[in-house]
Amino acid sequence: MRKILLVTPHLSTGGLPRYLVWRIENLIQENEVWCVEWANITADVFVVQKNRISEILGDRLITLDDDKSKILDVIDNISPDIIHFEELAENFIDYLIVKKIWTPERKYFITQTTHSSFSSIRECSFLPDKWLFVSEFSKEKFETKNNLPPWEILDMPIVYHHNINKKEFREKLGLHHNLIHVLNVGLFTPGKNQSEIIEIAKKLIHKNFHFHFVGNLAGNFQFYWDDLVKGLPTNCTIWGERSDVDDFYGASDVFYFPSTFELNPLSVKEAIGWGLPTFIRKHETYRGKYDEYPQVKYITEDIDKNIEIFLDIIKFIENNVRFSE
Repeated sequence: MRKILLVTPHLSTGGLPRYLVWRIENLIQENEVWCVEWANITADVFVVQKNRISEILGDRLITLDDDKSKILDVIDNISPDIIHFEELAENFIDYLIVKKIWTPERKYFITQTTHSSFSSIRECSFLPDKWLFVSEFSKEKFETKNNLPPWEILDMPIVYHHNINKKEFREKLGLHHNLIHVLNVGLFTPGKNQSEIIEIAKKLIHKNFHFHFVGNLAGNFQFYWDDLVKGLPTNCTIWGERSDVDDFYGASDVFYFPSTFELNPLSVKEAIGWGLPTFIRKHETYRGKYDEYPQVKYITEDIDKNIEIFLDIIKFIENNVRFSE
């Protein structure tokens, strides 16, 4: 049994911790898995993913305090076979510590990935023994004229759900059965662009819709969401971070994700898996991977045009089965 040490910048909300949960759930079946959280930025509030990892690993989840050099003691004590960095190490770990981890005398194998579409090979003074990319786009971006270390793409798969009883999910969440429920999942940030959905909600205030936002309102983005919350129309509900996100997918009719930049968003995969008509922008980072899905509709920069596309799909929903029972 191999010992694998996963090192992550944080375990707060977002795609990286959610992806890490998936990785741990798979690795733990045949390996002894440890996880080091470099910085505790959750403030004991945004801890859904961290709690799940803690449930799986117990005391093999280690959160470092202010003395970051303790990671070297952790490595010595565990003697891992593999150390995996869930983001470019040099982007969140002190250079001198990275240099010690990458010592030529090391007996462990180093792997590394990135969850940012902006990351570049230029940021890497130290290359891993192997790249584990989360998307084809990352692999292409890190491929240079120099020899690229061995690589593998570990793309979290779409999990399909069948025989979904929307009525049951709505009763569980206390949602009205005769409304069309539109879901958005993600941290409230300018990049996630929830303001576009709220603008659409205002234009459709007299129609039979309710818009649901699942995702936290972190203090460092209050400059973005503060005015949105104050001017929230009555057909919108902000639920904050939830541990029962699947219930919202099961209860909803449509998924609307107007994010202005992404790498490989997990919420889009989840929405497709739950069979929801899914509205997204066509980002180059997707490499056309969603073109083959008939339920995926691409939105534009024109809000009114997006509403037209949106309402066309709603007509289809209204004229077909309202609940899977």
